[in-house]
Formats: sequence, structure tokens, C-alpha cells
Amino acid sequence: MSRRFRRTLIALIAAASMSLLGLTAAAPVQAATSGPWNDCLPGNVCLYNGPPSQGFPAYQTPGIVPDGRTALYVVNNGHADGQTDHVYLQYRPAGSGGGWTNACLHYLPGGGYMLDKGRVEIRYMYWGGEC
Repeated sequence: MSRRFRRTLIALIAAASMSLLGLTAAAPVQAATSGPWNDCLPGNVCLYNGPPSQGFPAYQTPGIVPDGRTALYVVNNGHADGQTDHVYLQYRPAGSGGGWTNACLHYLPGGGYMLDKGRVEIRYMYWGGEC
């Protein structure tokens, strides 16, 4: 084998090894990405008019839920991000005209990702950091 051929072969093996290492390192990140949860797409906040276990959110968005929307359940299926992974909102019983209550929903998985207070009207929803 010539010296030039050996150097080329070593460079190719090193490049292939680095590619494999890069693919292996990326796999856990892909595995940690959440998928749809009861038809609520990853990165969205979803409003349900029935049990979330039945799927079919009445409304979902990766952005802001418009003021005045109502739902039986509000679910945060956002992505882990230190600055924008929690859903802040105010709610009150729908049609009550009563006072507003503040809420902050963590993202799935884990606890605190769902508002389950009966039919509520929501306003002032926004994405923010830790509650």
C-alpha cells in the first residue's frame, strides 16, 4: 500500500466514524421528542370539549389561544424550552361573568399540564418560562 492510499483510507475511516457518532448522539434527542397526545400535536396548547382520552381537540395552536374561547380541558403539549414551555392563562367558569383565576400549565410529560375545572372561559393566554 502506498503512503498516500493509507492516508486516504484513514481519513475515510475517521470521517465515517464521526458520522456514526453524530447519528448516535442525535438519536436520544429524537426519541425524547413528544408525539401527538390524544390528537394534540407536539408544541401545541389544546382545548377539549370532552375527555382528552377520546382525542379530537376542539381547538389547538402552537401560538396564542384567542380570548373568550371555552373548553372543558386545556392541555399543554409544548416542547421543553426554558423560556417558552409553560402556558399562562386566566380562566373563569364559562358564562359566569365572575372573577378570573390565574393558571400556569407545565408541559407533557409530568404533572400540571392540564386545566380540568369544568367548562371555563380563558383569556390572556401566553407562553412563558417556569411557573
